[in-house]
Amino acid sequence: MVNLYRILGISEYATDQQIRQAYRTLAKRYHPDVNPGDSRAAEKFREIASAYEVLSDPILRSNYDKKRLRESLYTPGPFFAGSDNQKSKTETTSDRRAKYSQSTWEWAETKRNRRNLAHYIRRRKIFVAMVISFVAFVWGAFWFDSWVQDQRKESVAQQELAFYERMNSDSAKKVAGYISNFDSPFDAVFGPGVYDDFSPHSIMVLSPPKPSVICLVEDRAPWRTIRNEYLEPNSWIMLRDIPAGNYFFKVNTGFFWNMNRVSGGKKCGGFTKENSFYVSENPPIKLFSPPGTSIPAGDTISLNPLHQNYNSITPEVFFAKELKKDPRR
Repeated sequence: MVNLYRILGISEYATDQQIRQAYRTLAKRYHPDVNPGDSRAAEKFREIASAYEVLSDPILRSNYDKKRLRESLYTPGPFFAGSDNQKSKTETTSDRRAKYSQSTWEWAETKRNRRNLAHYIRRRKIFVAMVISFVAFVWGAFWFDSWVQDQRKESVAQQELAFYERMNSDSAKKVAGYISNFDSPFDAVFGPGVYDDFSPHSIMVLSPPKPSVICLVEDRAPWRTIRNEYLEPNSWIMLRDIPAGNYFFKVNTGFFWNMNRVSGGKKCGGFTKENSFYVSENPPIKLFSPPGTSIPAGDTISLNPLHQNYNSITPEVFFAKELKKDPRR
């Protein structure tokens, strides 16, 4: 069988682009218009055109390759060992055909199909493993988020239970008055707290020696209040999930809580004895995490006027959710 690849001077594994490039180069060299009257050039050009016609068509090229593979199985080898006299002689085509039959070709085809099937099964296993890993990752992320939320609710429930036990005691009612709601009574004025579920920041606050309501305020205009919490005397509270930034505190202290008192334009209650308001004068609390780490940044702050420098403020400044100017100035 004529080797069409050798006629075009290319490899058996040449791409379509390489076949076209080889044909164009040879056609320019052996075209009859370039070589007028040269019969050998015309014959060479016909061979080149015939080879390109077969190899440029995917179906014809596939059939040609199969024929070449089958022909290679029947190609006689250099020597053949006879069975009678053990003398070496040249192996003929008929001997080769008797040795390699059609079943040999079919076996080669089956082997190639099995190899292709093994590659397909391996790729499918890899794809299935990637899908399972992605689903497991998504499910794990949702499970972890749910677990964090459950832990937070459990912590809040424990704090609420401890709060009710303390507030329902006779000593608490006599000293601090009685607050029936676990949430801060000033939520009606400042709104709900601002939380960042993915923030590692927290602040431990030590309360003054009096019952008090504390407000965490942003250290930038318009000095927005993002948290307000009620604290019993000489206790502490952990403010969690605080967004990164700089903050300071406003504090309202006193004795004997009256639920019917109007504060900040809302009927949310207030202290009826020694009711005072002040703001922290110390440098702002800076909450941030160093880049590339997951170490929570936090502080422990004492709101006792004997431990820190504080300035007195008016009730109007304290109950303003957003201020026009810095209350510390």
